[in-house]
Amino acid sequence: MSDHTYELEVQMSCSGCSDAVTKILDKMDGVKSKTIDLEEEQVKIVTEPSLNHESIRDELNTSKTVWLIKENGKELYKKDGYGEWKKKQEKRREKKKRSV
Repeated sequence: MSDHTYELEVQMSCSGCSDAVTKILDKMDGVKSKTIDLEEEQVKIVTEPSLNHESIRDELNTSKTVWLIKENGKELYKKDGYGEWKKKQEKRREKKKRSV
């Protein structure tokens, strides 16, 4: 079996949030690499085949809200309220761009 590459949208608003995600993933067996984009609130994870997206979601949901998980563009999980969260996220980004 080949490695899994997961793309997640995780609610993160500060470096403390991204640090919390990093710490959780660093403790998980099977995580080979990770890239965290705080600005976009996205996490890309490469895992061993034995680590599934439910385990990742469950671990991260202890301190952060996981809104969406995809693998190879295929949606594996979407939390209720995702659309509403996404709209708020876009508004925050637009407001931030205008203030710069």
